[in-house]
Amino acid sequence: MAQSDTAHRERIYAVPTRGQQAPELVGETPQGERMSLRRSFYMRRNLAILFVADDDTGQRWLREAAEQRTAAHGEVGEIVAIVPPGMETHGLPALVDADGSLAARYGLSPADFPAVFVTDRYFTIFSTNTGDSATPGLLPEDIPGWLEFIAARCS
Repeated sequence: MAQSDTAHRERIYAVPTRGQQAPELVGETPQGERMSLRRSFYMRRNLAILFVADDDTGQRWLREAAEQRTAAHGEVGEIVAIVPPGMETHGLPALVDADGSLAARYGLSPADFPAVFVTDRYFTIFSTNTGDSATPGLLPEDIPGWLEFIAARCS
């Protein structure tokens, strides 16, 4: 029994990949309201879920993602930020990850930030990028293109 419990925990906390269901995230917004991503967006919007640290790279990714929000909305999408307490969200809807538990649900550690997961409106993951590298697979400016691809494919 203990072995299957361990395997179950490992499955829950592994980084989700293309084709898998994105784990649910529930938490407090920066305004102190409770928000569930599934309750707010399921069957309504394709999503880009962006995890950032409160550092220069995280701030840059949030600013750049916020600049893409109008284009994301044009593709029936939304960009949601998962941020540390007190971080400026540049107008993006956000959940505060005070203790790292939201990032842990996605199998992420601080070394994996910034990270982005793009999902369809049913929370199926289409693309991911973890960590800031010289040739990342998905940057903030790529989010509207991914949301357009998903909207065209899933309509």
